[in-house]
Amino acid sequence: MKNTSKTFIAIVSFIFAGYLSCHANGEPTLSDNYHDVTNRFKSSLEMAFSQTNTINELPALRSLVFKLIELDVETTEERIRIADLLSDFLGRVRTEIIPNFDPLPVVSNVKPPISGGSPVFSGMDPLDIADPEARAQYQEAIRINQQNNLINKRQRELVSTDRITSKVVVKYIADTFSDSDSKLPQFVECIEKAKLTENEIDEINSHKNSNK
Repeated sequence: MKNTSKTFIAIVSFIFAGYLSCHANGEPTLSDNYHDVTNRFKSSLEMAFSQTNTINELPALRSLVFKLIELDVETTEERIRIADLLSDFLGRVRTEIIPNFDPLPVVSNVKPPISGGSPVFSGMDPLDIADPEARAQYQEAIRINQQNNLINKRQRELVSTDRITSKVVVKYIADTFSDSDSKLPQFVECIEKAKLTENEIDEINSHKNSNK
């Protein structure tokens, strides 16, 4: 029985020592979750919008939006900070969306220009074209086709991102400032950053009025 008690005490001591060690070394704990998620979100946000016509970061960014919203924050300042980040995100998405976008022409394989009677076919290697001028034209046509494809995909991803996240972002803003003055600088800044529609602003104001 004495050995069992000693073993139990040793285990508890080991766990407690590990807990203290984590805090001493600054390793992530549950209380650090807010900083971890917000930092990841900011990093992903910059990566998604620092390079145009890329699509890889947008799905991950959408996931982080919901992680931000689900965070159990401890202070009003933290919640306002999240509202600001979400507003920045939504505003960037909406700024880049091209209204009434008409997809650019894209082909599966670009056809090279006819060059001196030499046989050519769609999708052939540019290096197989002997004429330097024709080769350059073909390479440029390939580049434009790839660029058009990326632009089309980017616009689809942006529209999808707006559709998936806009309602939850608007609700988070409304809930965050439900008891605040409509002229509060942080609230006004969020509204402007998010590029909200008139209907969304009315929805937020109605939510605020219902909580008075």
